[in-house]
Formats: sequence, C-alpha cells, structure tokens
Amino acid sequence: KNGKLTLKNAELTNSKIQLDSNTTGEIVGGSVTTLHTTLYSKASKLTINGAKLKSTSNSYYDRGVQINSGEVNITDTSITSSSGYATLYIESAGSVTLDNSSIENDNSTGINSVGKLNANNSTITAKGNGIYGKESLVSDSIITSTTGNGIELIGNSTITGSTITGSNYGIYINNSNTTLNLGENDDNVTKDKPIVIGGKYGLYVQSGIVNLYDGIF
Repeated sequence: KNGKLTLKNAELTNSKIQLDSNTTGEIVGGSVTTLHTTLYSKASKLTINGAKLKSTSNSYYDRGVQINSGEVNITDTSITSSSGYATLYIESAGSVTLDNSSIENDNSTGINSVGKLNANNSTITAKGNGIYGKESLVSDSIITSTTGNGIELIGNSTITGSTITGSNYGIYINNSNTTLNLGENDDNVTKDKPIVIGGKYGLYVQSGIVNLYDGIF
C-alpha cells in the first residue's frame, strides 16, 4: 500500500508482477516470462518502457497483461501471449496508452478493453479479434486478425491513419450506443487512410453510427 515498484532491466522467469491499489510502478527494459499472467495492476499510475512481457499460457483465465484500474503508459514494449482470452485486458476502471508497441496473440484476442484505450503507432496481431474495445482511440497503427475481426467496437471510438485487416470484417459494430469517427473531421478528405480490409466486408455495421471522414475500404 502507498508504495512504488521500480524495475530496471530485470530478467524475470516464472514470475508474476502484481501491483495493488494506492501504488505506482515503473518498469524499464528487461523481460518477464511466465506460464500465467505476467502483470496484474491496480496501481494508480504505471509506466512500462522498453520491456518484453510474455505469457506462454493458452488458458482462458490467464492474460498477458491485465489492468484492473489506474493509468498505464506503455512505450516501446512488446506483449505476447497464447491466452485464450486476451493478451492485454483493460477493465472498466483502467486507462491504457500504447505508443510504438506491439501486442500479439496466436490463440485469441489481442486487446480486450472495457476501459479506455489509446493506441498510437502500434501493431496488434491476433488470431481472434485484433481489438475488442469500448472507448478506443486508434491512430497510425496496424491491426490484424487472422481469423476474426480487425476491430470490434462496443463504445464511442475514433480511428485515424491506420491499417485494419480482419479475416471476417475489418471493423464490426453491433451496438446502438456506439459512434465511430473514421478519419479526421477537417476540410481535407483523404482516401489513403484509414485502410480497412475485410474478408467479407471492410466495415460492417449492424447497429450504431459511423461518421466517415476519411478512408478506403
């Protein structure tokens, strides 16, 4: 309680990092490899920079990283897992900013977020949905799903300057409370990006609203 964790260039094997509420954390460099969840955080603020986090579990109950609550900034970091649920799971009280980082899942979803996600200049690759997200801001990123949807949205979101590819749909929305802003609402219309590619449809909306400013399908 009320403590701070600092890890710099640490190499941890068969270990799990857990941060409780009212704590803060800083992870710089190094790696964590484990059969279970590598990191579970309730910290009020957590910074991860230049680290490699890997979970080898394919269990539904393990995640690569799970953010229960707090503000998390992840930069120049790779997170990989075979989790049957998601590599990065953001719960409703969590807020994650992902910069120049990569998320990979060869079994299921890349990112499952019912909190807040801001992904910038990052790469998300997954067998299932690349991103399943509630409140998401995605910019200049590459999202790829090999068997599912590139992005499935259940909340208000904005996507700019990215490439989104799904084996099923590039972007899928079936939620009446969802508004997607695709591109930038300015005087310059571009067909170059976002690029949205789907095996069936690039963009498929069963329910919800899409404001289409830029992009190509």
